[in-house]
Amino acid sequence: GSVAIGPIVKEAFMRGYRAWLQGDLSSINIGKLIEKAVKHQLKVHSAGNTHLGVIMLFIPIASSIPMWIAGSRDISDLGVATLEVLKTTTLADAVALMRGIKLAKPSGLGRPPKGLPDALKEKQRIDMTLYEILESSSRWDGVAGELVSGLRTSLKVGLPSLIKTYEKTKDLNIAIVHCFLSILSHKPDTFIARNVGLAKAPNASIDKAVELGMQEARRISERAREALEAGGLTTIEGRKVIKDLDEELEAKGPAYNPGTTADLTAASIFLALLSGANLL
Repeated sequence: GSVAIGPIVKEAFMRGYRAWLQGDLSSINIGKLIEKAVKHQLKVHSAGNTHLGVIMLFIPIASSIPMWIAGSRDISDLGVATLEVLKTTTLADAVALMRGIKLAKPSGLGRPPKGLPDALKEKQRIDMTLYEILESSSRWDGVAGELVSGLRTSLKVGLPSLIKTYEKTKDLNIAIVHCFLSILSHKPDTFIARNVGLAKAPNASIDKAVELGMQEARRISERAREALEAGGLTTIEGRKVIKDLDEELEAKGPAYNPGTTADLTAASIFLALLSGANLL
């Protein structure tokens, strides 16, 4: 899946470059690129959706890189550039995004709140831009929230944790695990919250489902915090806490997969590489 989306991420960069030169960022067609990346990912394996969140993060980031390079090149400013690109998206981008989500069939999608388009409907009128959909979804969807915040969690939590831990341990595995735990400890996973909420109330709208499941998601976040406070993978006690948490999540099944946290971890790694950090 990761290999399949690579060429589309490159295409997003090239389209971003041309759009920046032409002074028309809306011509990037973020929505169509997301839809195209979903199609490519689904072609290469039979496991269904594995990368929708990563695609939704990487495509806007990649398309904003040329504008960022032309500016400060300070990694902290990449979120501003990404947000600027997203704010130029159109109704056509929104329609393509909905098609991409429908193709991906993410688990626990549920019913959208009133006023938002339903990705599972065949025919519907969409009168919002892609950015407006993300903004409206940000209260209950972690990936949408990350995008409209200008990559706040990836830049302020994930990236610093990744670089600091790697500089200290020189172990990439430890650095990535600690990055994941840092993000999870700061942001309750909305994928877990949504699934837990839908298990309690199958007919609830997505926002209500997340609200119902948020207490459980916060409990998981607290466990991640405890693991880091115990030293994470660098201590015997920390490794035990991580092992216990991992076994609990696995035993409870796919609904307890911290998928949003994994997406933000991937974004943090992407940002680290763009910043020039030597992680190899």
